[in-house]
This record gives sequence, C-alpha cells and structure tokens, in this order.
Amino acid sequence: MRIGTADARNGPFWTTLWLAAVAVGCTSHNGQTGSPGAVECSSDADCEERLLAYATQLAEPIPEANTFTAAACTEMNVFTDEWHTGPACECERSDKDGLWPMGPAGVGCLLSGRLETCLYDDDEFPGCSIGDPESCVEVCAQAEARLAVDNSLQYEVSPRSAECKDGSCATVVQIGERCYTGVSGGTPTGDYDCSLSDEEILAQQAAAEGG
Repeated sequence: MRIGTADARNGPFWTTLWLAAVAVGCTSHNGQTGSPGAVECSSDADCEERLLAYATQLAEPIPEANTFTAAACTEMNVFTDEWHTGPACECERSDKDGLWPMGPAGVGCLLSGRLETCLYDDDEFPGCSIGDPESCVEVCAQAEARLAVDNSLQYEVSPRSAECKDGSCATVVQIGERCYTGVSGGTPTGDYDCSLSDEEILAQQAAAEGG
C-alpha cells in the first residue's frame, strides 16, 4: 500500500517525522530481525502500524546516553563468513546491551550507526593486550564518543509504502536523501536511490538477498 502524508481527504495518516538517530550498535553482518519463516503480518495495516511505531519510537528523545563503564581485553572467536580469532576489547555498556565487543581484527565493521553506516571499522582497531584493561580504555572511549555523535544526528523520515506479502512486511522509507527497506523489522537495510520506484527498490532488495 502506498503511503502518503496526512490531508483533509484521507484523515490523519503518515507524516514526515524528524527524529534523533539512536545508537543501534551492530556488526557488519547485520540483517533484518526476526526468525526465518516467522509471520510478521496478515494485512497491509499490520505493516503500516509496525512502520509507524518504529518511526515514532525514533522520534522520541534518547532517555539516557550509552556510556562504557569498564573495559577488558580477552581472546575472542567470532564467526562472520569464517572464524576470526584474536584479542578483542569488551566494553561494558551502561545500558541493557551489557558487554559490547570491539574486535578481533578481520570481522569488518565493529560498530554501526543507526543507518548502518560504519562508525568503527576493524582496520582502526589497534589490538589490545590480553589481561590488561588499560589497553582497551582508548578503544572503548572512541566507540562511546562516536555513538554520542551518531545519537545527536537528526533525519527527516518519510515512509513511502508498506505491504504485507506472504506474511512478511515489504516496506520502503526515505531517510534524508536515501531510501531503505526493512525498517519494520527494526533495522533499515539497503541504501537505494529514491528516484527509483518502490517496486524497483524492493526488486533490488530481493535480488541482493538472492530472491
């Protein structure tokens, strides 16, 4: 279903929202949330509701900053497309996410912003000395500072369409000058030219996912 802004003819519906970007720290191998085969929706209205709730949540002020209260260097095994083993920093966050790993080398992006832009890539990671927490203090401090900057950014968000297809939401939203899909799942995916139609954007997403 195509989504428009509110007017006198169709009543209060979708409006352009200004939002403060929140830090959703994530590694480079993020995807949409949810289990394969899980039913997200039974109607277009379900997808519209999910997308509106998501956008409304982002429009709320951040209740408190995410700060790192401690750091430690440990040996870590991480699997992306292959196993990566080596020293990594564990930054203890003050929020519910708890420990946040920074490293080891080779895993790609260690910290992403709200729009999946990489805030800290593994080629910046200097390594650390296992058992020496001081060797991670600067890494965690940089991660915290970059999250703070990302938290302060504001984006103009315009939902474009939301449709229930085979139990899954197919959504397109414009954030700033670019368009994204998948935001009803909690994380925007892709990065598309907004001059494309929603059908073209969703087709590119399906092709990228091998569909």
